[in-house]
This record gives sequence, C-alpha cells and structure tokens, in this order.
Amino acid sequence: MQIDSWVLLKLHNFRKGPHRPISDAAFDVGDTNWDSGLKTDADIDRRVASLRVQVKNSARILDIDGTLQGRLPFKIREPALNSMVKMGCVETVQLLLNNARLDLNRQSGFNSALFIATSFGHGQIVDMLLAVTELEVDDQTIFQVFSSGQSDFLRRTISSGKIDPKTWRSKEQELTLLHASIIFNVTSDLPMLDLTIDYAKSSGLDPNVRDASGYTALHYAVKHALSLRIVQQLVNSFGEGIDLEASTSGGDTPLDLAMRERASFRYHGWFWEPYDAIVSFLDRKIAERNAAEL
Repeated sequence: MQIDSWVLLKLHNFRKGPHRPISDAAFDVGDTNWDSGLKTDADIDRRVASLRVQVKNSARILDIDGTLQGRLPFKIREPALNSMVKMGCVETVQLLLNNARLDLNRQSGFNSALFIATSFGHGQIVDMLLAVTELEVDDQTIFQVFSSGQSDFLRRTISSGKIDPKTWRSKEQELTLLHASIIFNVTSDLPMLDLTIDYAKSSGLDPNVRDASGYTALHYAVKHALSLRIVQQLVNSFGEGIDLEASTSGGDTPLDLAMRERASFRYHGWFWEPYDAIVSFLDRKIAERNAAEL
C-alpha cells in the first residue's frame, strides 16, 4: 500500500480538530477508510504508528514531489510538507524529511516550507529544514525575516551556514543582506538593522556594494526608510567606510535621491519632513568629510 501524502494530512487534521489547512471536502475521495475505528487518542496513536511503519517500508514513498497532486477531486496542489509545517506538526515534518523524496528547492508556485516555518514562527521546524544539506534558503524567506523583524530566525539561518553575510545576494536584484535589511524593514526596526550591520562588519561585507540598479544600502536607506534614524545608524556604524557620494547607474547620489523624494512629497502634499532631516544630515556629513580632507 502506498501511503499518500493526503492520508497523513487528514490524520493530523483529525487530531488537530478545527485547525485545518484544507477543507474536509478535499478528502472525500472514498478509496481509503483512513478514519475507520478512530474514536480515541489511543486509536489515533496506533494509526499514526502504523502509517509510520508503512511509510518507512514503502518502495513508493509519497508522490515524487510530496504533493497532493492527482489524489484529490479538485485542484489543490500544495505540498503535503507545507501543510504539515503550517500546523507545526514537528513529528510528521521529520517523517517526511527522512522518508519522502522531496525537492525542497522546487516551489512550483507555492512558498517554500522554510518560508512557511519562518512565517508561522516554528523555530524547531526551521532548524530541521536548515539541517537538510540540499536545502537552499530562498530570497522570499530572507525578505520575510526582515519584514517581520525576526532577528532570531536571521541568527538561525546564518548560524546554519546556509548563507554567508558577506557573499549572499538575492537572485533577481543582487541585493546584499544590508540592502534587504533596509528595503524590507517596514517597521524601521533598529535592533534588526543593528544585527545585520554587526554581521556585515564581522564578515567583511563592503557597505558600498551596489545591486543590479547600482544602489548601495545607503541609497535605499534614503529612498525607502522615511526615517532619519535608519540613515544615521547606517552612516554612523560604518563611519569612513561608507561612501556618502556613491552614484547609482543613473548617476544619483544618496543626497540627490533625498532631495528628489522631498520635492516629490512636497508636490503631492505628503509628509515630507523626514526628508528635510535626511537632506540636512547628509549635507552636514559630506561637508565634514570634505573639510577633514583639506
């Protein structure tokens, strides 16, 4: 008997009660009496143990990519692993990782299991996934870590050796961790930026590295942060090591961007005061450096 991924999923739904990632209707397939005789927790435990043995002994372990594809009466294609991760089913996640032929790096339109574990705050599962040699940390997971301010998950990811703060680049925009920590730092989380700066400095990451558009971290701090504190923290942390007059591919310095954003915000009647402070700060810092070089 092949142990299909949806059988494991249904069994855990039964145990979890109302916490169901997929509708019960999805399991009205009628070809498996998975719930026959399951009336007590002891019954469920026995069935789980039986399924575990069958999974381990089966020559055809799950569908080739661990998805529900082809087993349900309507179109649900979420990988079983993702559903188990959402519910925090540590034991079943480990079972799937140990026994199923899963391609953890092929997302097929879904968020990765690591992204889901991070989003739902399942630290133990994050560690389990990071321990899989073949796993690659996808860009969306890194962005999620920064947007939600999950410093603990950043530490876990870097400590696992899956990413190197000095060499990591996002696939499309070629962002560094410094870029990402500013672009996706939607709450202006200073401790999160502090942690990223610490990793950048200890690893030797050049704060002046440009992305695919020629933007440095400081360019993004000016353009996206809307907070003088973010700009100050970046400039003061790297001191002379940060180029205040670096140019983008279009020839814009951070000060150019700040002045343009200020003008745009004023024109539309938006809250432009943060840009006044950023322009003043950059003007002063540039003047101080020029004076020191005389």
